[in-house]
Amino acid sequence: MSVRQRQDAFMSYGPRLLLRHFGHKGEAADLMTRAAALALLNQRLRPYLPEPLDQHCTLANVRGQTAILAADSPGWASRLRYLGPALLPRLVEFGFGVTRIEVIVMPTDRQPTAPPARRIPAPSAEAARSLEQLAAHSSDASFADVLRRLAARAKAPMR
Repeated sequence: MSVRQRQDAFMSYGPRLLLRHFGHKGEAADLMTRAAALALLNQRLRPYLPEPLDQHCTLANVRGQTAILAADSPGWASRLRYLGPALLPRLVEFGFGVTRIEVIVMPTDRQPTAPPARRIPAPSAEAARSLEQLAAHSSDASFADVLRRLAARAKAPMR
């Protein structure tokens, strides 16, 4: 799930539902109101990001005079840092008293997938014969056993 998809899902279900639950008072309501405001500002900033980058970056926070932009990988963060000087005037246009941009990496909640199990190809019939011969002449019994098991994995000869 990209940063933008998370943001859209948060806006659809997050602040509105929680504000309805907590009412419009208290610390939780203040946090939800701030999150909704940041999401709105993020939507205003998005058109100024080039197309592939807008799917991987978001306005995470505004702290003092610093706008904190988040990217979902170090590669996207580098591209975002490169665009920082061009984005700063846009953020000022939106009414921020921002003088600098900080870029952070905030990976998506997607769990890393394990690489597929590496399948070791079976040895050819000729390689299997060589392995058997090597096993027969080996003085180490455990090594010879490993060679024989490997030779047994050989492809069956074509008929």
